[in-house]
Amino acid sequence: MVGRAARYPGLQPASPNPDPPCVVSADDGGMTVRRAERVRSFYSRSLAGWILALGLLASGARAAPPAASGKAPQTAVSGDEAEARAHFETGVAHFDKQEYREALEAFRRSLWLKKNRNSMGYIASCLKQLGQYDEALEQYEEMRREYPSLPAKMEAIVAADMAELSGLVGTLTVAGDAPAGASLFVDARLRGKLPLEKPLRVSAGRRAVRVEKEGFAPLTMSVQVTAGKENVAELVAKSRKGRLVVSEKHNWVLHVELDGQEVGVTPWQGLVDLGEHQVRLHGFMGVEALAACDAPAMAAKEGAKVASSVETARVSLYEETRVVLGAEEQDTSLRVESTPEGATVRVDSKVVGKAPWEGRLPLGEHEIEVSASGFYSAKQAVQLERRKQRQLSVSLERQLDRKPPKIALDASASFLLAPTLGGDVARCSGGCSGSLVLGGAAFLGGAYEFGSGIGFGVELGALFATQQIEERSAELLPVGYQVPLSGTASDALRLGGLLAGVTVGYHVEQRFPLLFRLGAGALIGQMRDEREGRFRTTAGEWFDTPPAATFSSAPYAYLAPEGRLGARVAEHFEVSASLKMLLLVALDQPRWDPTIEIPAASDGIGIYRPDSVMGGIVLMIAPGVSLRHDF
Repeated sequence: MVGRAARYPGLQPASPNPDPPCVVSADDGGMTVRRAERVRSFYSRSLAGWILALGLLASGARAAPPAASGKAPQTAVSGDEAEARAHFETGVAHFDKQEYREALEAFRRSLWLKKNRNSMGYIASCLKQLGQYDEALEQYEEMRREYPSLPAKMEAIVAADMAELSGLVGTLTVAGDAPAGASLFVDARLRGKLPLEKPLRVSAGRRAVRVEKEGFAPLTMSVQVTAGKENVAELVAKSRKGRLVVSEKHNWVLHVELDGQEVGVTPWQGLVDLGEHQVRLHGFMGVEALAACDAPAMAAKEGAKVASSVETARVSLYEETRVVLGAEEQDTSLRVESTPEGATVRVDSKVVGKAPWEGRLPLGEHEIEVSASGFYSAKQAVQLERRKQRQLSVSLERQLDRKPPKIALDASASFLLAPTLGGDVARCSGGCSGSLVLGGAAFLGGAYEFGSGIGFGVELGALFATQQIEERSAELLPVGYQVPLSGTASDALRLGGLLAGVTVGYHVEQRFPLLFRLGAGALIGQMRDEREGRFRTTAGEWFDTPPAATFSSAPYAYLAPEGRLGARVAEHFEVSASLKMLLLVALDQPRWDPTIEIPAASDGIGIYRPDSVMGGIVLMIAPGVSLRHDF
């Protein structure tokens, strides 16, 4: 037997090649990095290693040696083995000439005829020399699965090559407009169907990604794959369409109405915008064809009118949506009139419009229901016959104990009265005196009221309130002193702000209408406190402080129960006397600003304590008048 080592002395190529053709400056799909030294090293090691492996381990791929004298000849090889051996020899010859693509084809033919590890190794080596690193790595993995116990020298070669190849590949996932069931091609190689079960392993460099789905334009893009990293191909469809297929369940040829526009006849299909579409069929059928349930070859221009109900079809990107509609004979019509006009008309429990209403319906019996707010509903069965028009007039009976809903608008103005605005400043003792809280409020509101009188609405308003507190006990803190100066202070308080809230109420229609209502919302206000005082210095001298003012935000939640007693002044107008209580609950109490400096005579500069200038809970009473209009 002629060994591979004898054919290639020194286990090296017959003539050293300093720069094999396969290691010219590679593009790698956009990469311009020259790997000559690394690939030259690979070429020498990989090629020599495989030759060594083949010389030592693959003698079975060569012709059997001549039989010894006096011994029976060995059994002849089969035709497939001989052909596989011939392709293998051809592949080796191309490989030695660095004709790797031709060698790859020959080795693959040999492997198809007879599986052996030598052909698999040569295939992986050819793929690597051709820059198809991902396929080379896959070939090595398949080889290991088929031959898990490789000889030590061959295993070392394979392990080294796989380690190098792992640094030349990355992973690729497909995202974006990736239609399910589409075929994925990377560099014209089919890699599977979408969605992928796991990321693909591909060679580093610029890769051409193409996604194809039957009936749709392909999606293409170029992706720069970085070795050792997960790369994402974010597909973007230029045409954001889906396919809609419409047919009639009896195979009748009818006109297809898509979103109110006629687009063709059944069976129909086309690319449409994404989202929901309204589909309906209509047309004519010959009476004989109807009776025989025949499916005509083309749409009829006259005969019995047939139509389907409207169906909503939801179309998704690059997906096919099928709609099958059943048309029914509608060669008859019905007109419904009502008293009062505008009543809701239902046909077989489905709302079809407002009276007066006219439309075509399938032949047979239908239940017609007419209803209106404040009236008893009326139902009637109607039998429709071919080519006959029916007219139905319905007079509804008013529900005397029920009234129609209405919308009410009102405006009100009130005085505000309260004993105090509360807070630390309202704590009077000794000679302190405080006035009543006086002010005013105004509201505008609107509500939707049911016939029962219960209504829900919104209101907007504004208020102001003032209070005067005289000669209350107070302290002034001189800067740099431990002991405060004692004395008295007078505060002029003023609250102002806007209110917004919701209401629920009950309105009673009678000779003198009543309204009970509860409002709830928020007050966005401001509290002004103008203060002056008289204090004694540490030396015992009395002095007056000049007026100083602080402005503090006053956010409060409010509840406003209200009662009204009114009188009708016109058909839709009502004037009322009202009494409202306004309960304010502080969200953040307003306080005096302690950064305001106050002259303290011989003691220099002082400050007031950050006392609250309004209480946490304040209750006010608001008597007033209101004007209401309903329609």
